[in-house]
Amino acid sequence: TCPALVGCLTAGHSLACFLNSALCQLEVNMSSSIYIAGASAELARCKDAIAIVREAGLTVAWDWPLNIELVGSLRDEEHTREVLADAARESMLAIRSARYFWLLLPNVESQGAAFEFGYAIRERVCRALHYAEQPLTTVLSGERVKSIFWTQADRHFAHDAEALAWILDDAAKQ
Repeated sequence: TCPALVGCLTAGHSLACFLNSALCQLEVNMSSSIYIAGASAELARCKDAIAIVREAGLTVAWDWPLNIELVGSLRDEEHTREVLADAARESMLAIRSARYFWLLLPNVESQGAAFEFGYAIRERVCRALHYAEQPLTTVLSGERVKSIFWTQADRHFAHDAEALAWILDDAAKQ
């Protein structure tokens, strides 16, 4: 396990602390890709997680926070149906291409994050049924569990930093 991450966890620090640490030098399989989901209302949290996994060497399947920054919020009243449909397809294709799906459990209501998690579970089941070479591992982090469906994740961690450590360790073994 990364000494910088252990130090941050021991001190009770956040992902931002880990991001700013230059001590972590894990070698991660570059073919590992990850889709990081979360609430658009918690964009900074998602952007931090994406930056960290990129720095560690994982491929981010889709940087949806960057997309939101470029085109604005993807709300029905702000864009045409075609723009919204393209964004939804991009998200689903990215989930299908990923090795890991990590949901930062939102501290606010998020229909999008819940849908993406459901889609990831569907993708995981399809891969298992068709004996796919690359499984999809679903990981949740956060304490806000208000749905029975969150129990379907492969892994659940109370804190983002713990989930990140597990993902990086697992990817390094691939």
